[in-house]
Amino acid sequence: MEPTSDNRFDPNFVAQILLEHAHEQSLEGVVQKLAERVMERPHIACAQVWLIEKGDLCATCPRRFECPDQSRYLHRAAAKARSIVGTGGGLWL
Repeated sequence: MEPTSDNRFDPNFVAQILLEHAHEQSLEGVVQKLAERVMERPHIACAQVWLIEKGDLCATCPRRFECPDQSRYLHRAAAKARSIVGTGGGLWL
């Protein structure tokens, strides 16, 4: 698999990472390594992995009662970030 030299999305990137970490014994380990590996790319400032899990895990969520169906929620499983201040790059929104 040839790496791309520009910043376009590479649809094989996540699949490659998952294959590299197939020996990992836990989902938590896989998502942490996924976030870490994504951050190796120089043009990435933040990586987050979200999983759909049971809704009863977040009794203290301030938006809990806004959800019509509290059986499942998105939960952030991993996150990595780096500062873009002082890199000469702009902040893209």
